[in-house]
Amino acid sequence: MPLVTIITPVFNRAHLIAETLVSVQNQVFRDWECIIVDDGSTDEIEQVVSKFMQNDPRFSFVKRPLSHRQGGCGARNYGLSIAKGSYVVFLDSDDLLINNTLKDRTNYLANSNIDMLISTSVAFKTTIGDDDRLWNVIKSEETNETFMIRFLKSDMPWNTNCVTWKKEFIQKIGGWNENLTAWQDWELHLRALASSPELNVIDNFPDNYFRINEVGSIGSTYKQRKYFSSVRSAILSVQQAYRDQPDLMRILQPHFKIFVLRSVVHNGFIRNYQWNSFKYLFENRFFYGLSRWEYLRYYLLELFCRSTKIKTLLLKKRYQNYLNLIKINSSHLQHKISDVSLKD
Repeated sequence: MPLVTIITPVFNRAHLIAETLVSVQNQVFRDWECIIVDDGSTDEIEQVVSKFMQNDPRFSFVKRPLSHRQGGCGARNYGLSIAKGSYVVFLDSDDLLINNTLKDRTNYLANSNIDMLISTSVAFKTTIGDDDRLWNVIKSEETNETFMIRFLKSDMPWNTNCVTWKKEFIQKIGGWNENLTAWQDWELHLRALASSPELNVIDNFPDNYFRINEVGSIGSTYKQRKYFSSVRSAILSVQQAYRDQPDLMRILQPHFKIFVLRSVVHNGFIRNYQWNSFKYLFENRFFYGLSRWEYLRYYLLELFCRSTKIKTLLLKKRYQNYLNLIKINSSHLQHKISDVSLKD
């Protein structure tokens, strides 16, 4: 049995998947399997993957069955259900590992009881080195609680490729939420943190590369209505995961409030989905940290301030205070690999 299973969901990535699989094949650590899960591709992806399978039986290609929903989450969950490794890495089909990724991670996991091992990621566009921005920086003194707050501030400390999961743990928390079309990793990682995992960070030196500015990905639904609805569903799912931890919820309450105002109320108007935002007032399940009346007040503030005259004459200061409240203060993509701040 392999120690590590790499799961790669794929949809129409025949032009990119080979580079990703080469980065897996070049791993110094050899005790792995890689499951490529096709999510309904219509390109030549199977032929590309077959060439790797002919020379290396550690690669396998499977199609997502109808028992799992369409999308990256369903593909990942199916891969998880057939994974043989004790540890799991989810690697996106356009991203890359460095040669020592699995070696360094498994050395850190040896003789430990870690549920989530976190590393760091650096950006690239088409070739390694054409971008040097880090996904983010994690300090050694951070805790599960500070990570929760960072996710609620939209200051994502890590991405999908950065986590090595104990398979037993991610299965226990239910894997990926297949009902979501957006914010899937945000929801998964916050839900995982709710279970008080044994979590460790390797260091701030990146061991994987994430591609930016690539279109046509599994999750490229940013401007669609279902994206906006998915954000609401992700928030409610996270709230449910924390329902039995009232003391922690009190600490997180102001951050939940700001996240809802920014992601549901404010962005609802920006993306012309304000009617959806309004309808949420009458749903049975509502957002933690806000009363329906407070939510309505902020909604009306957004509505009235669509009028430049009203905003200028009556509500300018109040609206500016509101914008300051919901402003994102994130270090995501704000650090470079050469930053001295990487040294604790």
